[in-house]
This record gives sequence, C-alpha cells and structure tokens, in this order.
Amino acid sequence: MEVIKSSQISGEAQSDCQTHPDREAGAGSTTGKKRVVVENVASLVVLQGANYLLPVIVLPYLVRVLGAEKFGLLAFAQALTQYFVVLTDYGFNFTATRQIAVSQNNPQRLSEIFCSVLAIKLVLMLFGFLSMAALVFAVPKFYANWPIYFVTYLAVLGYVLFPVWFFQGMERMKYITGVNVAARAIATVAIFVLVRSQADFLLAAGLQAGGFVLAGLLGLWFVWRDFSISLILPSRFQDVISTMREGSQVFIATLSGNVYGQGAVLVTGLLAGHTAAGYYMLAQKIGGAAVALVQPVAQGIYPHMVHLFTQDFSGYHRSRKRVLAGGLAIGLAVGSVLFLFSHPIASAVAGRPPVVLPDLLKVFSFIIVLIVMNVLLNPFILAMKKYDDMQRMYMMAAILFVLVSIPATGQFGPMGMACTVLGIEAFVFIRSIQIAKVLE
Repeated sequence: MEVIKSSQISGEAQSDCQTHPDREAGAGSTTGKKRVVVENVASLVVLQGANYLLPVIVLPYLVRVLGAEKFGLLAFAQALTQYFVVLTDYGFNFTATRQIAVSQNNPQRLSEIFCSVLAIKLVLMLFGFLSMAALVFAVPKFYANWPIYFVTYLAVLGYVLFPVWFFQGMERMKYITGVNVAARAIATVAIFVLVRSQADFLLAAGLQAGGFVLAGLLGLWFVWRDFSISLILPSRFQDVISTMREGSQVFIATLSGNVYGQGAVLVTGLLAGHTAAGYYMLAQKIGGAAVALVQPVAQGIYPHMVHLFTQDFSGYHRSRKRVLAGGLAIGLAVGSVLFLFSHPIASAVAGRPPVVLPDLLKVFSFIIVLIVMNVLLNPFILAMKKYDDMQRMYMMAAILFVLVSIPATGQFGPMGMACTVLGIEAFVFIRSIQIAKVLE
C-alpha cells in the first residue's frame, strides 16, 4: 500500500492558488489547463503502472524459480528498503514539485531548488545506508542474509536520482515516462533471461533494483540536457533548513502510512517467517493493482484541486464528487473480481498455493476498495490545508497498527495481519471523510 503524502505548504494564499503555465497551444484557456492536467495524469498513470505492474509480471516466475522461502526473504528485504525510500523522498514529491511549479520561468531559481533537493536526498541516502548497515550487522536475523539488504538498497539510489518531482513541477511528465518504462522493461526482461535457479537469488534482487538506478540516471541526463540546470551550491544554510522544514510534515505522514503499509510485510516476516511474508506480499501486490492506477490520478489532480478550492468552490465540489464516484466504481470492480476469482488468481501466480493465499486475496478485495478511496480523498484534504489533521490521522493509524498487528499476527499469522490492515484502512477512510467534510 502506498499513501499519498500530506504536505506542509508554505506561502500565502496567492502562491497556493497559482496555476501552472500551459506550454501548449491555447495557453491560459480553460481547455488548455484541462489538457495539461489530463496529459500529466495520463503520464503519471503510465509511470506508476511501469513501477508497479512490471515487477508484478515477474512475480509468478520468481515464486517458481526462487521458491517460497527465498521469494519471501526478497519481499522482506524490499519492504525494509521502502522505509529508506520514504526517508530520502522526505515529502519532496509534493513540496519540491510546488517550488518548481512556481519557478518555471526562473532558471536561476530552478537550479537552486534542484541542487538543494538533490543534495539533501543524497545526504539522507547516505544516512539511511549507514543506519541500514548498523541494523543488519546488529540483528542476527538480518545478518544471516546480509547481502540481500545491501543489494536491494540500490533501489534507494534509483529513487534519489529519478527527478519525478522536477518534471511534475515543470509539467513535462511525458519527458521521462518513456524513459522509466524502458528502463524497467529492460530489467524485467533481464530477470526472465538471467534468473534461472535459486542460486540467482541475489541477481534477481540486483536486477529489480537496477531498473530504478538506470531510470534515475536517464532522468538526470534529461534534466541537464533540456532545462539548462546549473550546479549551484545553496547560498545560505538557512535555505536548506527551510527546504527540509517544508517537507517535514509530509515525511511524518508518509512514514506513518508506511508503518502499516510496508510494515505489514516486515511484521509478518518477523513473527510468521519469510514464507508467510512472501505470500502476504503476493496478496498485497495483486490486490494493489487498482491503487497503482488511482495514485497518479490523485497526484495529477492535486494542483488543480488547490486552484478550484481557492477560486471556484462549486467546481471543487463537482470535481470531488466525480473523482470519488469514479474511484468507488474502480475499487468495487477490482475488489469483486479479486473476491470471486481468488482461487484461480492465486493458482496462476503461485502454482499450487497454500489455502492462505486465496483467503488473503478475499480480505484484500475489501482492503483495496478502502485504499482507493483513501488515496483519492487525500488531494481534497490537502487542498483544504488540513495538514495537521492528516498527520494526526496517519500517526494514530500507525499506533493502532503496532498495538493490534503484533498479537494478531503472532496468533493468526498473515490472515491476522490482513484483518488488522483492513481495520486500519477502515479507520483512515472514516476519518478522511470527516476531515474532507464530504458528507456536509
């Protein structure tokens, strides 16, 4: 599960409602603005789809070639790595995106923002690597398989280098969508060709992480080739502190969301074993297909919702109604298919799966409906500047998860974890409805 982040957005109302200039014909017109929104959403859908669906394509192959135990260990290591991805992102996919958007016509300022954000992300990546290494060598359960954690950490480098926040702020998402899809496709094909047995366990992890690194390097090359970005050190240390402070609430909310997102795989692995973690991750990935499609929609419509909320309140309500109705329809459709065909889907993915996998898919058929709605509610909460409410909501959800998931998983294994996550997502949905004032 992936959570749309809340953000602490600085500036006066004038900055908050600033729209992005349209670079195409028809600039300044309503039609032109809508076209930009649609194009960016479409590009984000393809981008997110590549990041999510291409790894899912290789899941059945990896389960069969690596075996349940090795596959589960790989899933466990990747779940741990996601926490360091959140650390290095630090909310910049929202806060830096806005900074870039309002500075599109100022090359000097663009260079300052780009270099500051990239420098902070690299420092956070180094800090994360040292923390990960200390954890791996200090905990015997991790140390027994230490190479896998260092190999999967390459994905963090890929996320740091890939400047999706820059291109989204410049409204040029089409630039790197093809690059990202190509890089991830190369990695996917390489897995099918090169990973042939359990002995290729680390190679599989390296190829999956390597796809992110290749995409990141190509993304940076496009930035320097087409946007005249100069290497500029921050002129004042205070600017760096300000940049980090702006993303702090986004980071806290994101980290809280990942406590019960990626944390579900980690807790399952620690309490029920790597095999159980692998099956839980399979159900999570299969059930998350709908989320992978609606998440970029939420990201793409966010700047437009900010504009509508401040300048066209009736339009804001109409848009909210349409988006949430569409999200509910998607969630119910995918959830119904997952519930009704849980057994054939489980067999197609894992061959002869244990009974727990189809049962997990049934639980996830309800979870994904709630997640889809929660993801789509977030841009409306952000447009209303309910940052503190959102942060408290996700922190409460994280606390509830820790209190309930450990005894539930210890007693009932991955099914206990799935039921816990279902309850947490229901709590987030009810609270999001209240914060967004949907029923008023």
